[in-house]
Amino acid sequence: MSEDGLLRYLLRENAARKSEEYSSDYIYLVKPIYVLDPTVVSRWFIRDEASEAALKIRADYVRGHISLTVPDCILFHLADILQKHGGLTGTDIAAALKTMYDMHIIMPLRAQSACRAVEMAVEDGLEMSKAVYLAEAELSGARLLTNDEQIASRYYAAIHISNYR
Repeated sequence: MSEDGLLRYLLRENAARKSEEYSSDYIYLVKPIYVLDPTVVSRWFIRDEASEAALKIRADYVRGHISLTVPDCILFHLADILQKHGGLTGTDIAAALKTMYDMHIIMPLRAQSACRAVEMAVEDGLEMSKAVYLAEAELSGARLLTNDEQIASRYYAAIHISNYR
C-alpha cells in the first residue's frame, strides 16, 4: 500500500469512530517504504562514489526513519556482484548475505511480482534481474531505490540513490 493509500485508510478509520474515541493529539507516523536492488546493497560492501548515499539509506533504516524490503532473489544477485568485483573472499560474501538476514528485510518473492516482472521484461526489454525489483516495488506500493541511472530515469517507481533524501 502506498503512503497516500495508507494515510487515506487511517483517516477513514478515524472518521468512522465516534468523536469521543478520537484523540486530536494522536499522530499517525507513516514511514516511507523502499525496495532496494542489488546495485544499492552492493555499495554497502564495495566502496565507490555511490557508497555514501547507500550507507545513508542503511543508516536511516537502522535509525527507524524508513522501512526497507528486498525480495529473496537479491541474495543471488548480490553474491554475483560481490564475486565479480573481486577482492572479496567467500567468507566476505557470506557475511554480506548474512547481514541481509540480520537486518530482517528479506521477503519471499511473491508469485504476482514474478509474473509482473516477466511482463515488464518482455514489454520493456529489461533484464529479469532488474525487472523483478521494479515489479516488487510497483505491486507493494513502495519506491525502488537503485544505482542504475537507466532504470531511475525510465520508471516512476524508481529513484536513483543520488536523489534519496
